[in-house]
Amino acid sequence: MIWKLTRSLENMMNDPMRRTTKERIWIIQKYYRFENITDVIHRWEGPDPPCFRTIQNLVSRFEETGSVADLHRSGRPVTVTTPENHTNVNEHFQAHPTDSIRQTSQHLSISSTSLQRIVSDLGLHAYRLQHTHWLFDQDYNERRSPDLTPCDFWLWSAIAEHVYAADPRTVQHLKQRIEEAVANLPVPVLARTCRNVLQRCNTCIERAGNSVEI
Repeated sequence: MIWKLTRSLENMMNDPMRRTTKERIWIIQKYYRFENITDVIHRWEGPDPPCFRTIQNLVSRFEETGSVADLHRSGRPVTVTTPENHTNVNEHFQAHPTDSIRQTSQHLSISSTSLQRIVSDLGLHAYRLQHTHWLFDQDYNERRSPDLTPCDFWLWSAIAEHVYAADPRTVQHLKQRIEEAVANLPVPVLARTCRNVLQRCNTCIERAGNSVEI
């Protein structure tokens, strides 16, 4: 653990200036394939993988300039957080309020980092849509309490440690680990859980289907 921490600190201090062009192209290709910085780091095949900040900066530079080469600038740096871009970003989100930062960055040809600054300047905040179901009086008898089924109130907590012990990286591997964990559950534990379901059902009956804490 100490070695990993030391190595991470070394990467953060030394990494940005010593990646070859071939390595930078590989990082960009893998990032746009998996769309996840952590996945890029895990798939690094050689020693000394790039750190999170290096990949983040490289992607931002690529989105802003279309190149992985180092920037060579003289004089004052050019900023893209101009009044015109502030107006463009504001109008874009008014017309497309569900677009992500990445989608907007590509559409307006503004780097994600610069776009984040503009969004902050405009006082905009990201939000996640949530779908809800309205319950009517006629739905009363069809309601199902999630606390009544073992898969909801017990199963995942019982098998999660076994499932993630092998650090599954693919959906197929995750499914395989779940099937193995379920198959290896002790019979006495399953029997006790089934009895618990009956207890929960009886409690709900006693409360006439009203809210209950078990």
